Amino acid sequence: MNVSINSFGISDMDSFINIHGSASDREHRVFFVRGIGCTDSLCDKLKTIDAKVSSDRNYSYRRINGFPPFKDGQTAEHYIGMYENISADREVQLLKEISDEQINHDFREACRKVCGEVRAARQNFSPTMEKNLGAVLVYWSDMFLTELLKSSGRFRKLICSGRIGWNEYAFCYLAALMGIDVCILLPNGDIKIGGGLLNRSSAFVIGAPKDITLPEYSPAPAPKAPEQKPKVDLVRPPRQPRQQSGRVSASPTANSTSPGKSYAVDLTRPPKQKPPSAAAPAPVRPTVQTPPRTSAAPRRELSYEELAALAESVVLIEVHNRFGVPVGTGSGIVINDRGYILTNCHVANGGTSYSVRIENDDNSYPAYNVIKYHPLLDLAVIRIDKHIKPLTVYNGSAPLNRGQRVVAIGSPLGLFNSVSDGIISGFRTVNDIEMIQFTAPISHGSSGGAVLNMYGEVIGISTAGIEGGQNINLAVGYRDIVPFIGNFV
Repeated sequence: MNVSINSFGISDMDSFINIHGSASDREHRVFFVRGIGCTDSLCDKLKTIDAKVSSDRNYSYRRINGFPPFKDGQTAEHYIGMYENISADREVQLLKEISDEQINHDFREACRKVCGEVRAARQNFSPTMEKNLGAVLVYWSDMFLTELLKSSGRFRKLICSGRIGWNEYAFCYLAALMGIDVCILLPNGDIKIGGGLLNRSSAFVIGAPKDITLPEYSPAPAPKAPEQKPKVDLVRPPRQPRQQSGRVSASPTANSTSPGKSYAVDLTRPPKQKPPSAAAPAPVRPTVQTPPRTSAAPRRELSYEELAALAESVVLIEVHNRFGVPVGTGSGIVINDRGYILTNCHVANGGTSYSVRIENDDNSYPAYNVIKYHPLLDLAVIRIDKHIKPLTVYNGSAPLNRGQRVVAIGSPLGLFNSVSDGIISGFRTVNDIEMIQFTAPISHGSSGGAVLNMYGEVIGISTAGIEGGQNINLAVGYRDIVPFIGNFV
């Protein structure tokens, strides 16, 4: 697993908990951050996070308030031997309760990488010091990482505090290399670690430095099993079968679907023939059709006026920095009527919060978190608290063709929901991503806007334009969009 640590701007604890990186066979993106300083509400915030996230099955979560030393010399010798196995690249099980060969292989690689970077960053770092570092890394990993790595939760989060020195910081770096999002809390102020190793994480300010003891980790209590009421066996005399003319009352058998009840079989009439059951229709993935049409209606191309009316489902995104100051604009496509909006990753990555404007609505709707993103595809999803009509994404029923007419809707240079038309002029591969080249004019601010076919379906999302080119523009196509937004449609 190739893990890359993301420098996406995280400005508070809620952002760290709610934001999720992307994962693929080639790359896994994680967050490794340091929260500097403290506020009066930080302790309560941590208790709330502990209770909420530890009870959410989508998360694998742990908070560490301190790093214990070896409990005795025998334990230290055991873990020194474990690190010697790592140094010799022996394929042995390292982490307790985890026998997965791939996880153990990744753990050996991460340990060697961390120890090598610490060795390069610290002066006079002797082989004995490296052995002690490697041993304590495996020791703490057994204590804290095993539970996170074997959990089925999709989002792995680790918050660390207490005394943070070289060894503790190296452990947090190791956790990040194992695909875990890590936040180091430093209420007394930032740590001093040289050699460029501190640059492996990014810092955000929580408040002013303050000498405070953070609360112990308090996960949500496990749900109580429902109380089992004692069964009462009532001894009753057997029910006598009821005799009727031409009917026989039968008691239930072991295969009866109604235990405890009697049923009657009419022997005077031929059994009723059940009509042949029609084959169950194959499940159909629900989609939102735009514009609405019945299943019997033929699929027809829309006029430019009808296509322009779909701009109500394309939004303007104003990007703000950590101080709330606007620093840019982009566009977005509504993909779910509960306010989920698809845009470009480079739009979302430009700030820490967003304001969303909708056509024919004077209000501005805030968005604070990126729910999902993929840097290689340049796609991201944000959400506002507003019901909006979504656009339909093309299902690929027929391949796109060069020369096919398209319409682009976006907000170039902040000009809200401009509509332009053109054709597909080619198909290009950029950084191993298949892109649609089209001629409909776009400019800065159009990024994240919709590229529609003549049926009003999204075939791509405007992503880039070639500077100095004459209408040479690129869009990420529906083949990458559909699996990315699958959980939201």
